[in-house]
Amino acid sequence: MKHLWRIITILALLVCVPTLLALFARAWWLFDLFTHGPVFYIIGLMPLTIALWAKRKNKAALPTVCLLVNFWLVLPIYFGGNKTDPSDAQTTYRGIVVNVLSANDQYDHFLKVIQESDADFIAVLEMNNNWSNALQPLHEDYPHRILIPRDDNFGIAIYSRLPIVRSETIDLNGVPAIMAQLQVDETDSNDKTFTVIAAHTAPPFGANASRQRNRQLAQLAEIAKSKVGPTVLMGDLNVTGWSPHFRDLLKQSGLMDSRQGIGIQPSWYGGNTGLIRLPIDHVLVSEGIAVHERRLLDDVGSDHRPVLIEFQIR
Repeated sequence: MKHLWRIITILALLVCVPTLLALFARAWWLFDLFTHGPVFYIIGLMPLTIALWAKRKNKAALPTVCLLVNFWLVLPIYFGGNKTDPSDAQTTYRGIVVNVLSANDQYDHFLKVIQESDADFIAVLEMNNNWSNALQPLHEDYPHRILIPRDDNFGIAIYSRLPIVRSETIDLNGVPAIMAQLQVDETDSNDKTFTVIAAHTAPPFGANASRQRNRQLAQLAEIAKSKVGPTVLMGDLNVTGWSPHFRDLLKQSGLMDSRQGIGIQPSWYGGNTGLIRLPIDHVLVSEGIAVHERRLLDDVGSDHRPVLIEFQIR
């Protein structure tokens, strides 16, 4: 029995290590990767900490502190936010962002999910020529389009039912992003619009790739901050909300995480076999946008689940 408690103590301390390393996320890209796992650290620490408090109270201090730190990181996303009253009759708009995975060939299933969603606009990431051709059935329902297919994983597109008043392709530190202004009321003499920014940042595996992603996040923050009027930033940003680099994005852009008051909604790895699921597909909104609903859609054969947001423009 003595050996069992020694093993429990060692395991608890080992699970504490990534929480402690995550505190130094700005110092090294590898430490930043540890910021993405507070949910898993809670799952690991909870039974071990309870066990230590039951039999080895003198060993429970550090695991308890680490457990509380991770709860402090996770719980706030379930409170607050800028949600609307479901009974509000004001017009709502639906947008989807989805990383389709360039190697994925489940085109028909994707089209079915999109059709059922009744979205007003769709941001498609990892768009290549195969996907561009396969999504031609969308052209009738989504007559306004910006397509930038590529052979790598950074092709991108926006499909819209709403007229695109103006658009711009942004060089996002070596890869394209799209900024489009969508018109929501053609009868409005003031041409009521909102801006959609669709982006796919670099996966932060390695020092150079991590620096590139952080530069891309900073660039997106500057772009969003410069926009006047309602703005939606959506994309696979390859970062979770627990990273300091994501917090920088929110602070510098003035945008709000659409998950606020709703929950974590881990969108990657979307497949049914994925044991590690992380919320790296994001929709951020400006102050002029009130979230009505945000949810993950069905698996479309990608390693990402589509994210749908329904919102009102105030």
